[in-house]
Amino acid sequence: MSNEILRILQSSLTLAIITEYHAMMQAIIAKISTGVMMDKIEWLTSREVATQLRVHPGTLANWRHQGIGPRYTKLSTAPNSAVRYRSDHVESYLREQERRAAA
Repeated sequence: MSNEILRILQSSLTLAIITEYHAMMQAIIAKISTGVMMDKIEWLTSREVATQLRVHPGTLANWRHQGIGPRYTKLSTAPNSAVRYRSDHVESYLREQERRAAA
């Protein structure tokens, strides 16, 4: 095969790969934007959530005891079991806390 024919074949193959990749990425973006793709849940520690909310970790512990604050999960039934927060639950909690200015 001549170098010119080889170059054309490589260019065609590269274009086909790029086109297929683009179509695949468009499908993924469509799934994400419609909420269909929720494969991975990000779990946050109390310290990470406290930092995000700009409160002391003890405040989060108090909120859990009072039944307020973001939803959480205990990793076992033990009294001092580790606690984790889903990032989407923390975001929902923040949205729920939004207030309108008094008119």
